[in-house]
Amino acid sequence: MKLIETPDLQTALSRALRQMNCALALLDELDAPGEVGTHLDLAICRLEKHLGINAPSENGAGALYAGLAEELLSSTVVDEVRCPWT
Repeated sequence: MKLIETPDLQTALSRALRQMNCALALLDELDAPGEVGTHLDLAICRLEKHLGINAPSENGAGALYAGLAEELLSSTVVDEVRCPWT
C-alpha cells in the first residue's frame, strides 16, 4: 500500500522523524542495548531517504572512503621514496 503524498503527510512524517531522533538520543543517554538503537537509526535513515533529506554529500563517509581507496590505489613512487601504501 502506497501512501498518498500530501503536505500534511510530509509535515506529520517530519514530526515523527524529530521524535525518532529524540528517542534515539534518549536511548544513547540511557546506554540502552545497541541493537535497539541500531534498528531505530536504520528506521530514521529510511524515513530521511523517503523524505529526501540527508542525502549523501560530498563529505559523507562513502565519499571519504572512495577518496582514500583511490589515493591508496593510485599512489606510486614520490620523490624517489616508495609510497608505503603500494
